Amino acid sequence: MPRILVGAIVLLTAITLYGVFDCLLRDREHIRIMPKWAWALVILLVPVFGVVLWYVFGRSSFKPRAESGPVAPDDDPEFLRRIADDVEAEKRRRRHRAEAEERARAEKHGTSAAGRSDKRTEEQSTDADPDNGPNSGATGPAPGDGQDPKPGS
Repeated sequence: MPRILVGAIVLLTAITLYGVFDCLLRDREHIRIMPKWAWALVILLVPVFGVVLWYVFGRSSFKPRAESGPVAPDDDPEFLRRIADDVEAEKRRRRHRAEAEERARAEKHGTSAAGRSDKRTEEQSTDADPDNGPNSGATGPAPGDGQDPKPGS
């Protein structure tokens, strides 16, 4: 009989201490009905019933929903911006590498790399602007560009 009594006292002490520490370490927003100090006193002064009251009525098992950030990486605008920056930087690196290789080939063969890069930038600018491209539909000078539309005047 004394062994059972000692075991029950140890178990009751452990449960009470667990309840007190649970109460004292829990955030205020997760405690219901009374303040922390009142719940700690109830747990300590009402041996078994105080711990049961704490677990049933005092502690909130539902945490308030916090504002969560993006769930997946593709929902995060910062992540998407970094990816776009990385892709753009890689494109720039490849372009610079290709230009350096072209200059090296041009120097090796004795031709001007500047002439080639000028042609390429001119082609890129006409590709980017559809009004100035080779298929823009303009066949001659535009009216009002300083040339007289009547040849005899």
